[in-house]
Amino acid sequence: KESTLVRNNSYIRDKLLSYWVRASVGCLVEGSFSKQNSESAVASKGVLAANAAIRPVMRSIAASIDAADDDGALRLFRPCMDMISGVFKQLLNSSDYNTSNMQGEDALRASCIKFLETVVLCFSSKGPVAVGRRREEKTDDFSLDDLPTGHPIITRDVLEAIGDNALSTLRGLVEIGGQLKVENFADFVPIGDQEDADLSTRELVRTIRPAALAFLEVDAARRKRQDEDPDAKIERQGLEVIFHLSQKSYAITLNAIAIVATQRPPCFKEAAAALARRAMDPPKESSSSEVGLSKAAAKGISSQLRASCLTLLRNSLSVASNSFEILLRALKQAGMSVQAEKALKVAKQQAALKTASRKVRNRAAVFYEWEQSEQERTNKRQRETDESLAKMRAAKVARGLGSGIQLPVNMVDACELVLLNLQHLPKARPQPQKNKKRREVNLDYIIDAVLSNGASLLRDESRWYDRNGGEAWSLEIGDGVKFSITEKAFSGGSGQENYFLPQCKQASADAFSRIISCKTSRRNGNDQALTNFKNQLSARLAWTLKGVKPPKQQPQLNAAYTLAMESVRNSDLLEIGRKNELQRMVKDFPLAASCLVLEYADQITEEDEAAVLAKQMLYEAYMNENARGDNSEEYALDVFMSCICYINKRANLKPSDLDLKKKASSVTRALSQTLTSIPRVSKSALSLISSLCDIDAIYTAVAELGKGTISSSAAAHAATTAAEKRATIALLALRDCAFHFSDKDTQQAAVDCAVGIATGRFPSPSNIQDKALKLAMNVLYAKSSTLAEMVIVSATSELERVTQYAIRNYEKVKTANGVAKEKDGGDEKNRDALVPHSLEEKEVMENMKPAAMLYMALCVRQPDMIKTLMSCSGRSRADVLSKTVRGDMSKMARAAATAHGAANIALKVADITSEDKEITLLLAFLDNLSPKSGPLPNQSLIDACFQIQNDKLSLEGTADPRFIIPVVSALPRSALVKQLPSFISASDRVYKASLVRMSERLSRQATTFRNDDLSEGEDETSASLTGMTLCEQLVFLHRLDFASVSLPQKRYLDAIQICLEMDNLFSDRVILSALEYVSQQFLQGEKLPLAYMRTIIQTVSRHETLHAWICSELLPRLLEGRVYEDRRQWEGWMRCARMLESTSAVSSITAINMLPEEQYRRYRSKYPEK
Repeated sequence: KESTLVRNNSYIRDKLLSYWVRASVGCLVEGSFSKQNSESAVASKGVLAANAAIRPVMRSIAASIDAADDDGALRLFRPCMDMISGVFKQLLNSSDYNTSNMQGEDALRASCIKFLETVVLCFSSKGPVAVGRRREEKTDDFSLDDLPTGHPIITRDVLEAIGDNALSTLRGLVEIGGQLKVENFADFVPIGDQEDADLSTRELVRTIRPAALAFLEVDAARRKRQDEDPDAKIERQGLEVIFHLSQKSYAITLNAIAIVATQRPPCFKEAAAALARRAMDPPKESSSSEVGLSKAAAKGISSQLRASCLTLLRNSLSVASNSFEILLRALKQAGMSVQAEKALKVAKQQAALKTASRKVRNRAAVFYEWEQSEQERTNKRQRETDESLAKMRAAKVARGLGSGIQLPVNMVDACELVLLNLQHLPKARPQPQKNKKRREVNLDYIIDAVLSNGASLLRDESRWYDRNGGEAWSLEIGDGVKFSITEKAFSGGSGQENYFLPQCKQASADAFSRIISCKTSRRNGNDQALTNFKNQLSARLAWTLKGVKPPKQQPQLNAAYTLAMESVRNSDLLEIGRKNELQRMVKDFPLAASCLVLEYADQITEEDEAAVLAKQMLYEAYMNENARGDNSEEYALDVFMSCICYINKRANLKPSDLDLKKKASSVTRALSQTLTSIPRVSKSALSLISSLCDIDAIYTAVAELGKGTISSSAAAHAATTAAEKRATIALLALRDCAFHFSDKDTQQAAVDCAVGIATGRFPSPSNIQDKALKLAMNVLYAKSSTLAEMVIVSATSELERVTQYAIRNYEKVKTANGVAKEKDGGDEKNRDALVPHSLEEKEVMENMKPAAMLYMALCVRQPDMIKTLMSCSGRSRADVLSKTVRGDMSKMARAAATAHGAANIALKVADITSEDKEITLLLAFLDNLSPKSGPLPNQSLIDACFQIQNDKLSLEGTADPRFIIPVVSALPRSALVKQLPSFISASDRVYKASLVRMSERLSRQATTFRNDDLSEGEDETSASLTGMTLCEQLVFLHRLDFASVSLPQKRYLDAIQICLEMDNLFSDRVILSALEYVSQQFLQGEKLPLAYMRTIIQTVSRHETLHAWICSELLPRLLEGRVYEDRRQWEGWMRCARMLESTSAVSSITAINMLPEEQYRRYRSKYPEK
């Protein structure tokens, strides 16, 4: 049995140490905080935990090896090596101080250096022991001497190599004053779960070895110069340093290497030499204000270096290791020759005494009497203190309860003690002494005796158990216990029950108030056990005394009861039924409700005790719920959270009230700690936490407050900052609840609340919504696969909510947009399709945008969710949601293209879309995959768009040109010429979009017709010209053979007219360049297009600025090319000349006079002179 118990204890010990180490490793890995100071704080805690764990872990590993449990040793050794590697990487990955987080960085670095000292001590030997002497062992120490041999992997050689590298790194920190730049090494990834434990050891050596080699390389260069100069210094010029030590970190480094020198004799010489060389070359004041040491810090470090050298020189090991010479030189150079000589003399005496005879040692003890006398005085004071404590304990036992029985530690023991002593009750009351006034025995008397550990009984010899009901009551014990009122106290106005129950409640309330208001620190000091017992007793009584109200003479409890009732009554987030249940609970358990919010009452001073009492109340409620099966826990937590929300609400409404602001910050600060200390959290409580993010009221109040003086503006800013900080704490509380509790419903509720804040379901300002969005995406989704699924469920629910919201507001938005359209005169040309057209539509879109943004962010990580997004956006009457999604589609498209590739994501989205309304969103998605600026769409995206076009054929089997419009800017111009008929055949909107996208990257060449410059043997498809300029569009439109592509002539002419009507795109210069290019080609023998003269006539009607050019340049040029030989073109020329002949500013009469005689006669016969 004993061996089994030992094995079980060893297993439990190893398991606890393993959890401890893995928790430390988790803190050392990059965490979930976006701020550097939070990351530094968590990493510092991990380093402190690692420093406390390494010695117990190594002792446990040694015990397992000694017991031949190699597997057990490996189970602890692997995570231990990961832990050490993680701490070293925290030290070596850091850089010079960031002024915004200097204190956190310095604290983390100091912890890592202290851990470096511990590693050197654990992974080094204490050295040989002198013959005939015993080494003084410390139970909490560990060295390589304590590690048994025989393990195939965990050997002294491996650990000694780690210790040597750590010592070299520590020496480098001392001599350099910082860490030299090392080669990059892999990021810290715990590998303790892999099969080969050598991997974790190699990872550790790979981490610390470069840092040690960086210093050893510099030290080797110094050693080469040491032959010429024994005191050669390190050449610091040109050294690349990762970080510099601050004064605090440097002081800890010097203490660390001094401790290593004194506790590990084999390391003494190297450590002493490092300190001496640095003392001879002390740190200088830094010229930079951001890194290095100040003047005062440099002086302080130099002083500590000299003191450390003097201490090591006084140690006998300086003589034994022959390191006193360099220490002596360093101190003499610092001007401390006298002190150094004395210290060396003492060290030599101590070294000589270690090998001297007993007689010599006894004679030498006389000279050290001054050291012993101080120790004797200390021991004497300690003995006196121990004797005083023993006397006090004896006195307590002498006057304690039950003649020496100590105070029970819990309620069960107290009840057993009472029942046990009932048989010892005397039949008659003991008579008090005549010369002492008898004290009345009541419930207050009993409570005083319990809380004072029997001290209050010294005032009266009567004992607590002599109470028999008081003078007003008589007690009869027969078959049962019966109380009756004496005739003196009872007059028949009411029954005994009506008289007895109020008396009991009043007595209970008075006793309870005395327990609450009792200050344990005044009588018994800071007795934590007694305080805990007081809180346990108060919590149990509060939930037991149903219907007992706080006494009137207790203002704290009454104020807390009023606050609890007002908090529930004024809670806007709770439903009416839930609010009535909470009010009923507050009335049924007034004392419990008062204790829950006692911390937040106006007159409370003992806030710490009240906060502990509130936690105890919540835990007691949980126990009551398990015992009685009611909802005590949920009700208690809801009352507690309602009070916090009520105080925050009042603080937001009154930003100038500093007391309210301080109280609101106080109640919110410990929210996460309180919630994670109870077994579970209800959904309603999490909803109340979410309401803390509703701080819009403070912005309104601050706007009025900030209109005054500068001081009022500063107060308004401080109030706003405090409110935003409280809202952030609420988000952190939701995060902690999601990660802390294992119950799926609680986790889902916490995630729902966080997502609800991010999507605007819970009111909050935009900056808090952004933080909630980051919490949902960067923490909850990224850190846990379980929580990621919950985030998706919550986001899908929010998307469904806003979809229904859009459907409900469809008619309202439609009516408002119609009114706005009438005010604008019905002009839709200049109205952006993605911009809200009315205030009502803008409001609806703003309410839906956060939910859409969150869901689109999730779609980037899981593209399959795009199907749900498009399905909801494509529902009937959900047009506003579709408009909102299309307005923010660019962010999702760019992010998805970066994560999955533009072509892949385009094909994937096309596969999951089917309905017509979903096609609209697919087109918007493709359009955003090809931005208007930046690099051209690659060939894979172009191929993907053509594949989608082939897959999405219409019922008639025709291809939809809309699918390739996003990539037309990257298509060769020859291919675009072939696609022009399909664009013209589509609707005017599609046709206009194609014209814009073809020329969007050629705005500087809008008036240019580019030449192909094809060499011999090349076809048009091999040309490098992509896109189509505006000039080229007009030229190719005129050259289009509409009959050969089965295009109606009317649609062909309308296509050209649409271009001319797009004044903002096809300007005067563009039209001039296109007409001029065609006319030049006409002179070279090319036939004029059919619609050419028609376009000139329309240009005359629309562009008056081109009249002069047409009269002076174009019309004569056409005559030069014998335009009159083509009947249709000649008819158009004559009409154009007639239109310009009668104008006053410019006239075509010059061109008309240039006509040949016959053509002039024909012209005048049709258009005679005016």
